[in-house]
Amino acid sequence: MNTPGLTGYLLAWLAADTLFAGIVTLSMLAEPDATLVDLVAWALLAASYVGVASIPFAVVGILLVHAACFRVRAQWVHVAAAGVAGLIPAVLFWSLLGEWPGWPYDGLPIATALGRWAVVPLVHHRRRDSARALARC
Repeated sequence: MNTPGLTGYLLAWLAADTLFAGIVTLSMLAEPDATLVDLVAWALLAASYVGVASIPFAVVGILLVHAACFRVRAQWVHVAAAGVAGLIPAVLFWSLLGEWPGWPYDGLPIATALGRWAVVPLVHHRRRDSARALARC
């Protein structure tokens, strides 16, 4: 039980998407004429765009991290692997267009790592529940 399970991975994806949408929204603060209504509208737009656009990357990233770290007990390795998986969209963009995408893609590995870190407690709960189930047998 070294992974957060399907529900945990979905929660990690949701947390990472929320963080990345927040990072994208923060870029709107640089606009001198931005109002609160603009920021809310930008946040909703960023959340919906990030949520939809991230689905294929999230599926690939989750599968890669799960396959690479399934037997690794140390959760920091899982978090680091998620951060590396967060580089996939930026590297893909870079390879297709020949230039690094820059901001806000620079924040994507951090958002994916923090999303995976947010569900580390679920791994501990799964381990404890598994140990209790084995003790009952």
